[in-house]
Amino acid sequence: MQPVVIDAARCTNCRKCLDACPTGVFQVDAKTDKVVVQYPRDCHFCYLCVPDCPDHAITVSSEAPNPRYRSI
Repeated sequence: MQPVVIDAARCTNCRKCLDACPTGVFQVDAKTDKVVVQYPRDCHFCYLCVPDCPDHAITVSSEAPNPRYRSI
């Protein structure tokens, strides 16, 4: 299960998620020129990308495994 998913059918590639994500989870795929979830393990479950997406294409699941459950 991925913590962050982009619904390709809803996404219009506005790229607002690139600016919203503080950890760089989203990147532009060089081949398709579309935004993809490139680094899902870097998601900190801050949910900042969700309200910034005008197409409601981003889902963040709190049920996904979170490797950051422990402080160092």
